[in-house]
Amino acid sequence: MNLVKSLAYAVFMLFLCIAPIFADAQDNNARLIDIPDVDNDVSGNSFTNALREIFAEDGHIVFNEEEMNDAAAQTGVKPEYWTDPELIKRVNQTARHDALIYFVHHKSSKKSKLVFSIYNAYTGELMQDFEIRLAKKNKISRTEKKKIKNAVESIIADIDPSLYPSDVVVKIISTPSGAEVSRDGIVIGTTPLEYTIPHADTEALEQWVLTYPGRDPVIQNISVARGATYNVNIPDINQASQTGFIGKIKSGFGRPILKAGFNASPTIRRLKSEDNEGASVITYRSVVYPTFSFDLEFYPASLFSDIDYLQGLGLQASVGFGFVDTSLQINNNDTKCTIVDSSANGLYTIKCGTQYVRATVDVVYKLLLQKNSDGKLNPNGMALDFLLGYAYSGYTLDENNLYRGNVYHSLRLGARYSTPLGLDAFRLGVKFNLDITTNNGGVKYLELWGNGIGSRIGLNTGLDFSYDIYKGFFARIGYDLSFYSVQYKGNGCLDTNCTSPVKPNSKDFYHEIVLGLGYALY
Repeated sequence: MNLVKSLAYAVFMLFLCIAPIFADAQDNNARLIDIPDVDNDVSGNSFTNALREIFAEDGHIVFNEEEMNDAAAQTGVKPEYWTDPELIKRVNQTARHDALIYFVHHKSSKKSKLVFSIYNAYTGELMQDFEIRLAKKNKISRTEKKKIKNAVESIIADIDPSLYPSDVVVKIISTPSGAEVSRDGIVIGTTPLEYTIPHADTEALEQWVLTYPGRDPVIQNISVARGATYNVNIPDINQASQTGFIGKIKSGFGRPILKAGFNASPTIRRLKSEDNEGASVITYRSVVYPTFSFDLEFYPASLFSDIDYLQGLGLQASVGFGFVDTSLQINNNDTKCTIVDSSANGLYTIKCGTQYVRATVDVVYKLLLQKNSDGKLNPNGMALDFLLGYAYSGYTLDENNLYRGNVYHSLRLGARYSTPLGLDAFRLGVKFNLDITTNNGGVKYLELWGNGIGSRIGLNTGLDFSYDIYKGFFARIGYDLSFYSVQYKGNGCLDTNCTSPVKPNSKDFYHEIVLGLGYALY
């Protein structure tokens, strides 16, 4: 039990550390870097791939040799232009980038080394040459990667793109031609399109939308920090639907086909239990402890039907677990729990390790509340969910002579509302659930407690914000509040000195800050 709890807390703290790590990475001054294939690379381009990963993982935008040659061809420059400083400067006038790093691998029977040259891509100037010996002939160690990264970044950090202003020209060709092109929601022309962007207006990457009558819009990633030509195919929706079910799917950020997530929640539980004479028997002081949960949603109707309303039918499941200590008062110190206090009247206050498990399975119907301009339901708009399902929760305490824990089985009714907040990928969700327990799945307390559950009702509400980070990967943060009231039945006394049966009841409050990461297939 203690080992499991320790591991759980370790995972929990690691999860909470993810956000600061991401934040630090964003503080790096990112550059546009050209890295051609390493000259005399080992088989499989292992040096080339490793070197590009060093800088891509550190937040820089890295272009490979194929992309560089394409840019050179558009400028009228021969391939492998990076061997000539004048050509580096010429290509950069059309396809802007900040630095070019050219690596050469030297290998002999006794030694292996990398020699690399760093160029200012705006001027073609050779800024610095470096040489690093490799411990292994065909591999770059972690330490060697760090030396290379530090050497390069110390040089390219001095390159200031604002000192070399120029316009960027983006060309878009589409099949079929005549498609409207939108940037930031504003139509900027029709294909074939040549669009000039002032340097001061550029960012690393944007998403432009191409729209053609009778066909679904196409999103094209545009590297507006450097000029390029994009040839975009806009598929015919009828042809796509004939090739398989995927053409019929009308899902979006508000209604994914499949959604899976992992959550870690700092949780506060406050429990109060008393008998009908007002005596408090089981208490729990508010303490923060971790709860972990896994969520899954699936809307299979999207795979075989093009009926909008039917596509809202789906399934969802969730399982969570946590660890907390429960305080009890008993009149016998024969226990595996920790005794924290004893009084003169023979009562002992003990603290018992408690494992908490919860799970839900629901049938979901997602009703889309907004329509597009073509009159069809908007999968990225507001949505209202209705839930009907089953809820399970169980507590297991370390062994003691009063209360061992219990299990609840409940009917679950719920509703959820979600809406985009300015962007389709940024959404607000609000939920409300009602759990009704008709019986219990086995109460492990002794006869002194009672012999069953008379009634139990639970209420759960909360809100959360989610954002689609990159191609379906999303992050979420939210707050959940839960309340449960349990009335026990049967003859029994919480205190062995009592002379008449009592009917104990308990009230639970849970507060959770939900931090989550996941993936959704749209």
